[in-house]
Amino acid sequence: MSENLTGALTLAQQICWDETHGYVWGADMNPDTDCSGFVGYCLSQNGFNVPRRWDTSTMIPTLQAYTGFTEYIWQPGFQWQNGDIAVWNEWNPVTQINDGHTFFYAENVTGYISNDPTNGDGTTGLLTQARIEASSNRGRPQTGDQDNGYGMHPEVWVHPFSFSDGGHTWHIFRWQGGTPPVPPGHNKAKLPIWLIDKLTKGA
Repeated sequence: MSENLTGALTLAQQICWDETHGYVWGADMNPDTDCSGFVGYCLSQNGFNVPRRWDTSTMIPTLQAYTGFTEYIWQPGFQWQNGDIAVWNEWNPVTQINDGHTFFYAENVTGYISNDPTNGDGTTGLLTQARIEASSNRGRPQTGDQDNGYGMHPEVWVHPFSFSDGGHTWHIFRWQGGTPPVPPGHNKAKLPIWLIDKLTKGA
């Protein structure tokens, strides 16, 4: 199977709308996942020869060596492009382990229209810019969200794009190896059946 980044983004969205998937550090889509496992799973299921189970420290050299990805280091004024994969990984002297995070950047996708982590999922709508990620930074749930033993409800979700470097060096990997992913746009008739069903029944 050849690499299909559009397919990876579509799968990522589908997992986000499936409330059986939550965030658990170190989990491997069983059904929960962490941020790197989420990105790795979506890529590996769509023709990318990357480990299904990796972490942010191994993501960076793997994508650097992968023919077809161009690497950028985020700087103010950086122009994001649909399908960009953002990763940081750095040594934490306090915890004595490497910390990091990763997410997909996407455009014109359906998601939750608020980033407020204390109010559950709330209202859905079309997002011109979005983050698709597995994240521990979530709050109270709507029915069906998984608490995963945290007392909060971390999950995989699609939400409005916001970005701060947080003092980290962010590596942005952009796919140049084939047809770039095309944002789905504003035509509701083009939404996949699973998402129409989800929105109809209430997210």
